[in-house]
Amino acid sequence: MKKLAIVCGFVAALLCFGAQNVSAQYASPIVRKGADLVDRNGAILTDSQIAEIVGTNVYNQTVVGARKQVKAGRALIWAGAGGMVAGATAYITGLVLANSVHDKKGELLWEQGNAVAIFGGLFAGLSSLAFDIGMPLYFIGRERLNWVAGQATNTVSYNYKIGLTPNGVGFAMNF
Repeated sequence: MKKLAIVCGFVAALLCFGAQNVSAQYASPIVRKGADLVDRNGAILTDSQIAEIVGTNVYNQTVVGARKQVKAGRALIWAGAGGMVAGATAYITGLVLANSVHDKKGELLWEQGNAVAIFGGLFAGLSSLAFDIGMPLYFIGRERLNWVAGQATNTVSYNYKIGLTPNGVGFAMNF
C-alpha cells in the first residue's frame, strides 16, 4: 500500500508540475544597418563578433558575400543614377546645339550637336544598365544580411511535458 501511494504521489506531481514552457533567445540580438550588422545599442559588430554569434560557416558563406553585394549594388546605383543625369543633360545639350545654335558663319552646329546627343544617349543607356544591375545586387545582399540578423535573434520556443501524452504516460517535447 505504501508503494502504491508513493507511485500515485509521483504521478500526480508529474502531472501537476511536469508541463513547462521555455523560451530561449540569443544574448545579443543584431540588426542590419547598411552593409553592417549592429547590436541593440547601435554599435557596429566586428567580424569576429558576428562569426561568434552566427557561426563561422554562416559568416563565411553568407555575411562576407552579402556585404560585397550591398556595397557593389549601392555603388552601381549611385553611379548609374549620376550617369543617367549626366547623359540626359548631354543629350539635351546636343539637341539644343544641333537645332538652335549657330556658328560664326550662321550655320547650325548640326554635326557637333548630334555627336554630343548620341554620346549623351549612349552614356545614359550604359548608366541605366549599371543602375539596373545594382538594384538587385543591393536588395539581394540586404535581404541576406537581414536573414543573418534574423537567425541571430530568433526566438526558439519549445514545450515539454512529463505526464500524460497521446500515447500514454511519459515525456513529450514539442518545438
